[in-house]
Amino acid sequence: MDNLVRLFPSTEAAQHTGRVVSVSASADRVEVDVGGRAWEAARAVSCLEAPREGDLVLLTTLAEGGCFVLAVLAREAPGHRLAFEGDVEFAVRDGALRVFAKEGVEVLTAGRLGATADEVDVSARRAGVAVQAVTFVGHTVETEVKRARHVAAQVDRVAERVVERAGSMFRYVSGLDHLRADAADWVVAKLLNVHAKTAMVTADELVKVDGEQIHMG
Repeated sequence: MDNLVRLFPSTEAAQHTGRVVSVSASADRVEVDVGGRAWEAARAVSCLEAPREGDLVLLTTLAEGGCFVLAVLAREAPGHRLAFEGDVEFAVRDGALRVFAKEGVEVLTAGRLGATADEVDVSARRAGVAVQAVTFVGHTVETEVKRARHVAAQVDRVAERVVERAGSMFRYVSGLDHLRADAADWVVAKLLNVHAKTAMVTADELVKVDGEQIHMG
């Protein structure tokens, strides 16, 4: 029996409670007041809650040395903070992950924010997006709105074909309205009215005016 004790030394751990006196910037090391004595302790990997000054914490001391904060038992000030060092992954192998917050949800990062999904659904009463540059690549875009308003310093459109249908269309151009095409075809069912202070129609080969009645002057 004595030989077994020598082969397998005691690994019992003792537990204590104390108040946090100070916390490092990374929240991985804390100073805890245990019965009037200051203990230096490291935050255990399983202790996700970052300790704060004044927290009542549960500590454990190992027989081979080392002191760890296992959990935050009580806190006077409201609020919680989960602190990690290194990469963190939340994995739900079979099921769904939901995040609920009454006052709002914020995601802050100084790097890249990515999202990959088979489908993305967004529903909100009001939405605002402010970005410096946007690149969109897709196959089909469909929008249905009651009113759309675009304000831009410059708009460039490149397409093989553009089709527009409207009940009425109004265009107000303060400067030059320029059209350059290989061929232009205007078909007006009832009335075509072109009015200008000065009007010119020129052609390299032929100008033809055809109608049942032609009034000049």
